[in-house]
Amino acid sequence: MKITKKYGNIIYGDNTISKTITYHFDKIRELNTFWQDNLDAGMKGNWQAHLDRMTIEHSEFVDAREYLNDFTEFCEGEEE
Repeated sequence: MKITKKYGNIIYGDNTISKTITYHFDKIRELNTFWQDNLDAGMKGNWQAHLDRMTIEHSEFVDAREYLNDFTEFCEGEEE
C-alpha cells in the first residue's frame, strides 16, 4: 500500500486546515479489509472509497501547526 498526504490551501480563522490522506491499493481485497477495519474502529472525519482508482481517502480538519511543521521540515530537507 502506498500512502500520500495532501493539505488544503486555506488556513481558517480557527487555525485549521484540511488534510487528506490517500491510501492506494493493488488489490480490491486489501482495500476492502482496510475499509472494514476502519469502519469497525469508528471512522472519524470524511472517508471515501474510490473503487475505480483503488484508493481510500480520509479527509479531516487539523491544526494548521501540523501543516506548517510538515512544510518547514520538507523545505529544510530540500536545502541540504
